[in-house]
Amino acid sequence: MVRDRAHSERRHAWPCFPSRPMLSLCVTLFVGACGGEVIEADPITVSSTGSSTVSSTGSGASTSTPYVLAIRHCCLHSSAIVFDAAVAVEGGVISMTLQPLLDKDRVTPVGEPRSVGPFPVDDSGLYMASFEMMIPAEAIPYCPLAAEPGTPIPSDIQLYALEPTCGLASGSLNYGIIEMFGSCATFAMVPASDPEARAHTVIDCSGTYAGWPAP
Repeated sequence: MVRDRAHSERRHAWPCFPSRPMLSLCVTLFVGACGGEVIEADPITVSSTGSSTVSSTGSGASTSTPYVLAIRHCCLHSSAIVFDAAVAVEGGVISMTLQPLLDKDRVTPVGEPRSVGPFPVDDSGLYMASFEMMIPAEAIPYCPLAAEPGTPIPSDIQLYALEPTCGLASGSLNYGIIEMFGSCATFAMVPASDPEARAHTVIDCSGTYAGWPAP
């Protein structure tokens, strides 16, 4: 995966701070611009689907490696949902424990971690991970448009690895209005030991950096 970028391009999307009566209009405009689809949904009363356990297929405890995982869900700009990810690959499967991070700094943990997997890994190290989790509003770029900080947002996420640490993504976020991920959604994982993993967060296999949210 390419990491040779001297500077990150900090793009700003359009700020939009609606009152609650304007919520539906603002989210509709925002999602349409991102290349996703808007679907009317029930209010945010969806409960968590629970947490699966990171399991080992061997006789001993599985060993995880810390990564920073970024999922780009919007096509028009390069914002991303960022997680601390403890990743374990063992016995032909991959498991992850994901801790959402505050969108404003990509350092502060928010909400509860979620363990997902195991998912089969092929001989090339590729996999498809599909899971649901609750992501706090403050971990999602521009989500405060649609929900108060601290609001758990139900998500349905699929990661399709093109390389062991990056690939394509799809899924949805449910604010009461469902935002489908844009058609160019991607993901990437960078070792957490990389000093630039958070300041210059990679979001795809080309080494593109995530933008920071508008102030």
